[in-house]
Amino acid sequence: MSFANLEHCLELAMWQLVSGDRNQQPLVEAITAEMSFDRKVVAFASLFRLRFPDESNDPELRAALDDLFAAYAGRSAILHSMALAFVDLAKIRDNIAMIGRRFASFSMTRVQQRIAVPPSAQKIAG
Repeated sequence: MSFANLEHCLELAMWQLVSGDRNQQPLVEAITAEMSFDRKVVAFASLFRLRFPDESNDPELRAALDDLFAAYAGRSAILHSMALAFVDLAKIRDNIAMIGRRFASFSMTRVQQRIAVPPSAQKIAG
């Protein structure tokens, strides 16, 4: 469940980077429908860097991307493990939930709040 929430948050961030226009959300949904999670992470990174080119090498972006790939690795470990101890499963679950919270915070402050501000105002504020 935590991974599904994280994936949904990632898709919403991508939609916001593309346009922020609710009428365009089906466009991003159609594009991401058949994408694996790791491809979505790469696409998000590309969209973020296109939208905010001055932040291409931003440490917070890099940390967010590393977190997303770690969540993907954790999910894969769960899916492909024949016998995973409950303690290990709980650690992975908790880590994915923590990553989800961190990414939601990153998305809110670095994407959502900024997309609501017109680009001309961003340059003045930044």
